[in-house]
Amino acid sequence: MGDYQLQRRQVWGRFQWHMSPSGAIPHSAWAHASPRKWLSWMLSNDRRTHREIIFPIRQDDLVIVMIAPVNERGERTFKQPQRGVQRSLYDEAARSPRYTFADIIGWSPTLVHVREAARQAAQRGASALLVGEPGTGKTLLAHAMHAASARQAHPFVLTDCASVPPEQLEAELFGGGPGQASRFEQAQEGTLFLKTLDAMPLDLQSKLFRVLQERQLLRAGTGSIPVTCAVMASVECDLAGLVAQERFRRDLWYRIGVVQLDVPPLRERPADIPLLIEHYWECQRQELGRQVHLSTAALRILEMYPWPGNVRELVVVVEQIFKAHRKLVIEPKDLPGSVLTGAERCALERALQQAQGNRTRAARLIGMSRTSLYRKLKAFGLPLKNEAQRSPNANAKPSGRFQDL
Repeated sequence: MGDYQLQRRQVWGRFQWHMSPSGAIPHSAWAHASPRKWLSWMLSNDRRTHREIIFPIRQDDLVIVMIAPVNERGERTFKQPQRGVQRSLYDEAARSPRYTFADIIGWSPTLVHVREAARQAAQRGASALLVGEPGTGKTLLAHAMHAASARQAHPFVLTDCASVPPEQLEAELFGGGPGQASRFEQAQEGTLFLKTLDAMPLDLQSKLFRVLQERQLLRAGTGSIPVTCAVMASVECDLAGLVAQERFRRDLWYRIGVVQLDVPPLRERPADIPLLIEHYWECQRQELGRQVHLSTAALRILEMYPWPGNVRELVVVVEQIFKAHRKLVIEPKDLPGSVLTGAERCALERALQQAQGNRTRAARLIGMSRTSLYRKLKAFGLPLKNEAQRSPNANAKPSGRFQDL
């Protein structure tokens, strides 16, 4: 494993995952670092200056520093780093956002538009509603918006409304018994991010609307507490439909959706897939110390696959491929079976769309016989004849949208 060079700006007040994408720090970082590139820190216990390597890590929401003194040659003076106590020096790092806009990978027009709109909304301090399918990166975008706002030095607090029971969610958001601070209090002057807001029960939606409307939180025994944090939220479905079904409050929708950002699914930005794969494989290369490349055919299949799990699924697939094969070049046969099947179905649907439902022409487009095409259509449960052939009076045209697997 080669040298792992870290500059002072990469260490000071940052988490371990900021310095190493995989979270692991190679041995070469300890053994070969130049002392001039590391931070000199005055220890408070003996008032002597030591040249040290300092790795802040996060554990149970606390920041703990790992310290290893080095000599003039940049070598550790003991084998294992000592784990220090939590220091107020790192309180700022404990509240730091995990991601910035630089972590949002891709240059497709739809993503660039959302990224720029999010940056402008963050600079204005506007509330934002992030809409998108699971795995599209809404939480990452919320972190980046907080990091780009004037509130970046204050806490970023996340609450997942879908993973917490309603009674516990109420106590978590608005405060429970004595001494239990609410999420609004924890996020004062910072940002409160309500993930999967569409899963919040109606009665809690009413309470949330009152807090946002009045900018005050009423606590029994303590009176009203001013709410000074910005509030962002994410949803995974169309709120207009939920409002029509009376499953979501219209006034809350208007209040929290001052700026609505529609995060595109991965299938709508296939040009970003090679960039994402290269980014996540680079993380794996740093951890495992070897390189892997995709063949042109394998990359074409990954671009064809509709990715129902979006970027989250892509990360898992990339890790599976990297760890399952030690070969230098990945071919189509090395891809997971689910990806091959999904890409094949998507190719059939696209050929049928381009051929306007003509099965003979579609078979010619994808280079297979008409008999093989019908066999594939039957295996995937796709119609053997187009709508016009089955219903001569039908005027509807194929939608051309790919179905999620």
